Amino acid sequence: SSGINAEYGDTSFLSVNSPSIGFVNSADCVDMPCDAKKKILITDKDGTTLGSSGDTLVPFAEFQWDGQDRWGIGDYRIPNTMTTALNGSFISPDNWPYKGIDRSQNAACTWKENYNMYQCSGVTYRMLVIESLDGDTETRRLSPLALATDDGSVDLINGPMDHGWCGGYTCQQRISTFYALVITGKVYKLYLTSTQPQSIRYYLVDAANSDKIRLDVWYAKNQRLDMYYQGSYKPPTNAQQLGDGSYSYATDKTADELYPKISSNDNGQNFFDTSSHFMSMLLRGPNPYTVKTSPKIVLSLSLESVTVDDFFDSDKIIANLAALLGVDSSKIKIANIVAESRRRKRDGTTELQIEISEPAIESEDDMDLNTVTEMATALTEASEKFVASVQKGELSTALEVEIKSVEVELPKIPAQDTRNMTVDPDEAAMVTETTYAEMTAAQELAAENAASIPILIPSSYTLVSATEEVKMLSDLALKSSVLTSEGTVVPLLGAGNGKWRATASVVSGPSRGRILGTNEVEFLNGFSNVTDVRLSRTGEYVLKLEVSHPSDISGYQIENINVVVTEQDDDSPYKRVTFTFDADYETIVTDADNFTSYMESTLKERYPDYVFSDVDHYAGSLVVETTVSTTSLNKADTTAAIEAIESDTAGGFSLSYGGKTVELKEFSGSTSSGGSMSAGAIVGIVVALVVVGAVAGALFVWKKKQGGARVHQNVSMSQVKDVDADPSLTRTKQGSNIYSNNAANCESGAVTNPPAELAKIAECTTCGAKQKTWSCPICRGPRYCSKLCLDKNWPEHHMDCRPRTGASTES
Repeated sequence: SSGINAEYGDTSFLSVNSPSIGFVNSADCVDMPCDAKKKILITDKDGTTLGSSGDTLVPFAEFQWDGQDRWGIGDYRIPNTMTTALNGSFISPDNWPYKGIDRSQNAACTWKENYNMYQCSGVTYRMLVIESLDGDTETRRLSPLALATDDGSVDLINGPMDHGWCGGYTCQQRISTFYALVITGKVYKLYLTSTQPQSIRYYLVDAANSDKIRLDVWYAKNQRLDMYYQGSYKPPTNAQQLGDGSYSYATDKTADELYPKISSNDNGQNFFDTSSHFMSMLLRGPNPYTVKTSPKIVLSLSLESVTVDDFFDSDKIIANLAALLGVDSSKIKIANIVAESRRRKRDGTTELQIEISEPAIESEDDMDLNTVTEMATALTEASEKFVASVQKGELSTALEVEIKSVEVELPKIPAQDTRNMTVDPDEAAMVTETTYAEMTAAQELAAENAASIPILIPSSYTLVSATEEVKMLSDLALKSSVLTSEGTVVPLLGAGNGKWRATASVVSGPSRGRILGTNEVEFLNGFSNVTDVRLSRTGEYVLKLEVSHPSDISGYQIENINVVVTEQDDDSPYKRVTFTFDADYETIVTDADNFTSYMESTLKERYPDYVFSDVDHYAGSLVVETTVSTTSLNKADTTAAIEAIESDTAGGFSLSYGGKTVELKEFSGSTSSGGSMSAGAIVGIVVALVVVGAVAGALFVWKKKQGGARVHQNVSMSQVKDVDADPSLTRTKQGSNIYSNNAANCESGAVTNPPAELAKIAECTTCGAKQKTWSCPICRGPRYCSKLCLDKNWPEHHMDCRPRTGASTES
């Protein structure tokens, strides 16, 4: 319903309903009334309806202003940008005593109870449309908007109703199109609660060519704003077109001289005042005006005090910066230079402001989303180089002057188009805790903080805090920061793809003790917080933190971070397991990250009911290790999961990766701590074992007989070479204790007992393990030993089989 009821009678011909409280909820108008009943404009063209030609009816838009809290409208909803001065001081809403539609100047307005509206004479009202053209126009809230005048009126604008199907912020959809009522010939100031759209359109509905207003729109950042009128670029009043067609924006005129004049007939006349942050424009007639944010980098430098005459060689500054940043010199402009003598700076500095941006694009159609995105991306790359050059000390060299401080305003990548998006039904049914107002406040704060970023010079890297003792597979925390030479935290470390990252690694610790999880993180506000990491074995570790990105940053390391890892709690729902495959690691794994992803997907597909995390793998035999848990986070469920995996893999488990197929040799549901040793020590031991095995050339196995005597069996390693006959074997290369079928089998006489007799043996004489379900690959009888026992005592197992069944011990 429009809220307008027409009734012809002696006292009234219409009445306009007040807003409905029923629509003030998160699914409709969110936290204040929508505008349908608050932005109605009725004009009597000939005086036959209201009694005077040109009289206008405007709504009671201030309904419930500072009334009941549930209506959500009042001084407290005025955007902070309007009640906060640039120096941070508070501006009282009392400066705008007239609430609702502007009726404060030359407007003889009378309240009409029967209409529930004001009847105004002597002024011309027009409807101003404010429309975001950004891709996120349906999902990012800009309201409430505040439209104010210097003579004391303020109106709050919420916009239309939500047309989405969600119960919370995640997928609410409201077009960012707003309607305001204005008096022609006046100056208005517009403030948004959220950050400004990068493309926004304004027009006066049904306006005559003589109807005009000046609109000053507040922006949080000093940006280059390009005005387009009737499809063409409208240069600002401070622009001077150069011989090559480009524009220079430097001028000796004052801001007051540059602001558009309400008396002017120059449609789209505009000026951006960097000191007040207002984009001022003259809106005249019915045609639309579009303002597009052109990506740019603003560099503000404080230099050691020099005279302007000595230093200010703009061509040289621009040429040196262009060479340093890899940017065409035509894109660099000296925006402002303020010497000490003109500002009476107490610290004796000269301030220089430099802007880097693409030249203005003349056609509005060519200034589309793809073009702006390309421009912003290219400038982002330049900003990365600039930040890096400052923090490496290269900028001072390029400008040949000492730089005391630097600030940068980075370009913003345009929002992608989210209009007509499809919302998942489950997501739509969710009711979120975050309201639009809370989300908007967070966006506003982020925009304010990002307006200008100081770039400090890093000097040292220090550990802030570190976990000293932690349970195995439990998260530990390592916090570090980068400081200046004065001990100040450096808030910005690199930009874009050049942002600094810290990596945690193991210097020494238990055998196969690994750091699991996300061990590389970006610095945020000068700090790195490594929190999603765990250690895979119990024991004593020495860890290290270092700046690992960009690769050309060196010398930032924190060593000797000592961490003790103790046994898991008895009720821990996490368990580390290993899968050992019949393959050589280096032969199969050519890309470690790709193989990790492959194993993660393979395990998830084979065992969808269980949770696998921190997948890792080791060189040597192909050993894959991972943490198993369940969604219930219950130890008993995890134990049952591991037992199920063990039972399943007993029937076979193969991998097909990189064109090769490998079989599982063993699954183990336990990992143990090892002696603490460095990586170098481990390599040395492995090398020594290989050398010893090569020299010996054969394996000697000693075993105590049942009767107390000792026998030995010498099996030449030259016999151990054919594994193809039995894929269940691990490997048979020199140094292995696992034998193939062709090395010794029942038919050759090495083992004379038939499988039926061997099956009578209830346990292994070596380790006492109970009978397993898989068969012995040599004698075809059942195996009895664990993996550890079999690897170490495989020939002895078969010698034991004979005396336990009455067979001869001589081969």
